[in-house]
Amino acid sequence: MSEDKTSASWPLPKFYFEVKLESGVEAKFQEVAGLDLASEGGLQSANVSLKKGIFTKTDNFFKWYDSIKMNTMNKCTVLIRLLDESGEPAMS
Repeated sequence: MSEDKTSASWPLPKFYFEVKLESGVEAKFQEVAGLDLASEGGLQSANVSLKKGIFTKTDNFFKWYDSIKMNTMNKCTVLIRLLDESGEPAMS
């Protein structure tokens, strides 16, 4: 039986994002807005909105968020991945 090659180009049925900070903090979200394409060779920053989050077993993400509200955090790299149905990264 041949494999359907067109299935890889279809949109995922429901978005599922993994957000990881360089400090090791991570969380999952259903919606991420405000992503921009970054150009080569320079520092990039963007205002990103994370919605409908799932937080289990730790409150590290809330501690990081509190540091933003208090304006006491340092800038850090944030990795956002779009995951497929099996939880594997489809796009970063």
